[in-house]
Amino acid sequence: MSAIRTNRPTAVRPASLANLKRGGSPGRKPGQPNKATVEVKESARNLVEDPEYRKRLAMRLVSGNLAPAMETTLWAYAYGKPRDTLVLEGSVTVSASLTPTPELRAKIAALLEKFPTA
Repeated sequence: MSAIRTNRPTAVRPASLANLKRGGSPGRKPGQPNKATVEVKESARNLVEDPEYRKRLAMRLVSGNLAPAMETTLWAYAYGKPRDTLVLEGSVTVSASLTPTPELRAKIAALLEKFPTA
């Protein structure tokens, strides 16, 4: 069976991309936040640092009319999410015996009788 070949024109790269390595991207450098992220973070910080906002926040907290999800999200945008850490304390003792018990030996013998080996 032979492969069918077509004469497709090769793609022409725009002049602005001519100096890029093959497969390269003209995007942001790794680790550099995008412009929208920076703007949202700055706006959120301005809101949560505003004295009038904090005054109203205290009033909402006292009155019980605070939207917890929105408040949490706003603070997370402003300062980032807190790290979740889990600290485990204590000890675990594991003891195992490689010597089969008499009960286990009996079960093995019963299985060998049911399923004899060749």
